[in-house]
Amino acid sequence: MQFQQKLLARSDHVAYCFESLLAHFSGETVEPPAFEDVSCPLFVTWNKLSRRGTYRLRGCIGTLEAKQLHQALRDYALTSALGDRRFAPVEQTEIASLKCTVSLLRCFQQAATWLDWTIGQHGLIIEFMDPLAACKRTATFLPEIPQQEGWSQQQTIDSLISKQVMAATFLIHEPVKAFASMAKSLRTKQVSVGCGPY
Repeated sequence: MQFQQKLLARSDHVAYCFESLLAHFSGETVEPPAFEDVSCPLFVTWNKLSRRGTYRLRGCIGTLEAKQLHQALRDYALTSALGDRRFAPVEQTEIASLKCTVSLLRCFQQAATWLDWTIGQHGLIIEFMDPLAACKRTATFLPEIPQQEGWSQQQTIDSLISKQVMAATFLIHEPVKAFASMAKSLRTKQVSVGCGPY
């Protein structure tokens, strides 16, 4: 599935995410952005500068469904900062130490096998049956995650499953091959900017 191939994530997309978060805390209204309001899937990621001088994940939420960019950036900027269940909501005092990344998804491709993707080049979406809850689950990693973590393809799949099944008591090795027909790779265009200008 192809989306806006020429659409690139830009610094004004990130600026709008910061403006939306700042407006949330101040109670003000955000002016509509000047950039084109196209439809595409996207993710908004917040990272916080640690005392050690490295950025650590603070929240990341997005959508695989194409949405109008203006509303989606605002919504996912707030949802990823305030509603990522893995973290406490971002507080206003943290904003100066945040970096925001906007990832616009370019295309989805069905993987031929669970190894049919390249670390650092493709993100990954998997669907699998959770044997503990007897339900279907979906998990996504953007292209940079496995590379940043230094994971192999097998470790990436295991981490994706663990991300969705927090209390997993099963190991995934051979069974992961059964997910091959449901694995998809994705490509993104992204930009990251720190809070400095805001």
